[in-house]
Amino acid sequence: MITAKTLLTRTFVLILLVVTLSGCGGRIGALLDLGANEKLKRKTVREETESYEAIKKALLQGSLKKDMTHAEVLRRYGRPVLTYPERDGSTRLVYKATASDWIKGEKIYLFFEPRNTFVRAECVNCS
Repeated sequence: MITAKTLLTRTFVLILLVVTLSGCGGRIGALLDLGANEKLKRKTVREETESYEAIKKALLQGSLKKDMTHAEVLRRYGRPVLTYPERDGSTRLVYKATASDWIKGEKIYLFFEPRNTFVRAECVNCS
């Protein structure tokens, strides 16, 4: 037969376990989220670098043609790191390898007219 003291002890231990594990659950959830964020970061880094390399190759081979649409460039070569809408309605896309420095590193700018057609490219610090 279970005594009141044993029942009270078991209840206390159970409550203590629930409280302790609840706190761990939050920490474990945070660690799982951090792991998912790391995977997302690695994927983003890979995609940005692949897009930069594809644009650079297209420029060197001359396959990036004037009058290509903005959508066509994105579909063929991937998303840029940044998109700048200009005041005149034109757009500038910035491609760079993720490991490259923003100030001194290689960057490729693609310029589009307000009608979203490609007009020119500028390669900064490209080797």
